[in-house]
Amino acid sequence: MIASFRRRLLAKVLDLLGGLAILATVLALLVGLVAGAVRLGLPRALPPSPPAWLRPKWMTARRLEVGVWLVGSLESVAGRNRRGIGARALGLRRVDARTGGRVAVRSALVRLAFTEARRVLLGRAIRPWSRAQNERAARVAPRAQEIVREHRDDRERRNEAVMKLYRESGTRTAPSCLAPFAASLALTYLTDLPMPWSARGQSLEDWLAGTVVVVER
Repeated sequence: MIASFRRRLLAKVLDLLGGLAILATVLALLVGLVAGAVRLGLPRALPPSPPAWLRPKWMTARRLEVGVWLVGSLESVAGRNRRGIGARALGLRRVDARTGGRVAVRSALVRLAFTEARRVLLGRAIRPWSRAQNERAARVAPRAQEIVREHRDDRERRNEAVMKLYRESGTRTAPSCLAPFAASLALTYLTDLPMPWSARGQSLEDWLAGTVVVVER
C-alpha cells in the first residue's frame, strides 16, 4: 500500500524529533566532559598547540571537506535500504517503483545527485546574504573590541553595548545566523514529501530515482 502524505509527514516529524534528541544528548555529554576536564585542570596540562602528527601538512581544509563528503556519500549509498526512526515506527519502507524490491544502487546515486544539486543551489541562493553578514561583522569588529576593553569589568554593560552595536549595524547574532541552516533543513524535508499530483505519492526525489514509499503489511 502506498504511504499517505500524512503518514510520511508524521515520519519526518519523528525523524526530526529523534535527531534533536540525539543532538541534545551528545551536546550534554560534551558539556559534561569539558566541565569535568576544567575541574581537573586538564586544559592547563595540554601543550599550547597540537602535536605535528595531529595536523599533517597534506590535511588542508579543502581536502578534509572532500573527505567528509566522500565518506558521507558512500554511507548514503551503502545504507540506501536502511530506515529512520519515523519509518520504523510507522512501518514505512522505500522500494523500487517497478519491482517493489530493494532500492538499487542506481536509484541511490540519483538521489545522491539530487541532494548535491539541492545543496549547491541553496548555497548559491544564500551566498549574498552570508557575504553581506560577513561584511557587516567585519565593519563592526573594531568597535566591538573597543567596547570589550571599555567594559572589561562589567559583563552586563559589555553585553548590552555589543548587542546594541549589532542591532544598529544590522549584524545578525548567532541565533539569527541559524536561518540558512533552518532553510536547508526545511527544503530537505519538503522535497522528500509526496507531490500532491503524484498518483503513487512520490516525492520529486522518488520520481527521479524511480522509488516509492510503501506501508509494510
